[in-house]
Amino acid sequence: MVSLKLKYAISLLILFAFLVSACSPQAKQPVCNKPYILVGNDCCLDKDDNSICDKDEVKEETKVEETKQITPEEAAEETKTFTIQDLQADIGNVLGKTVVLTKDPELDYAQIYSNKLENSKFLGKYGFNPYSKFTIKKPEMVIQITDSKHYLNDNKDFQNFVIKNKDIFLDTALKSKEIFENEFEEGELPKLIHLKKYPKEISTAEKTKYVSHSELSSVLFYDNITFPETASGNIAEINYIKINKYNVTINNTNFGIKGYTEKLSNINYGQSIIVQCSSNLVIGLSFENYGDGSSATYERKYDGFGVTSSFFSTPLRDHYQQLIRDSQALVKMCEQRYQFTYERYR
Repeated sequence: MVSLKLKYAISLLILFAFLVSACSPQAKQPVCNKPYILVGNDCCLDKDDNSICDKDEVKEETKVEETKQITPEEAAEETKTFTIQDLQADIGNVLGKTVVLTKDPELDYAQIYSNKLENSKFLGKYGFNPYSKFTIKKPEMVIQITDSKHYLNDNKDFQNFVIKNKDIFLDTALKSKEIFENEFEEGELPKLIHLKKYPKEISTAEKTKYVSHSELSSVLFYDNITFPETASGNIAEINYIKINKYNVTINNTNFGIKGYTEKLSNINYGQSIIVQCSSNLVIGLSFENYGDGSSATYERKYDGFGVTSSFFSTPLRDHYQQLIRDSQALVKMCEQRYQFTYERYR
């Protein structure tokens, strides 16, 4: 009897469990229509019909882009463009001065820019008196090589470029002789020579005229280019010093003088440091103030009796210190900003 009751109870329990299960709500899977696909219990977009959610593909592509490395060849091909205004601002910041680069005459394969300053320049002496004139100085110069065939690809190219174009960097020094000779032939030097001899005859000084001159001597003390040893080998030094001496004859007929002669001398002083900034960009720094400032008293004795090249070792050494400091600062600027092909854009 007990056994039948137990069997009856177990049967009822099984029937109850079945009924409960049948009545419980079942999770319903969503229906995904193309271009959507079913992933788990959700639909996701699969436009390219490759059974992968598009959002997962975007994440994968992003990951690939983030891990991609730029090869040296790709870096070398990177093109950056700077205007000449950018360059002059960078040079000015390095040197702590205002630099305004304007065009000079072009070469066949390059454009020259200079920071042109018009102020007093010591040109020479008449007797023992110094003579200066307002003229153009070019303390900073930039040469941008525009023809890729002439790019400076190694140290040898740079050295050959400096040697070939030396006179460009010495422009104002070489012109000093021409300017000085023009001053005693057509300028104010005859009047100053007259006033030196007759200081009270101011009213007649304007009537003084140039008659003739003879060149007593022309001595070249320095004309060299050196390439100081540096890690990059991209610096050159140019020194050029030449002294010209003259006998100049003038007259002043209103003063009753048929003519008299004065000894004059002129100095051509050129001292430059050249920096290769990139394969097509070269910067020149020049000392333009010989005979001025605190060193004037010594430097104006350049025409003394028995002067040799050793006389100029002092000013060359003194001015070199500032030039080399500035050039080294420019090298750092070039390494940080211009170690690629510079493109002119203006």
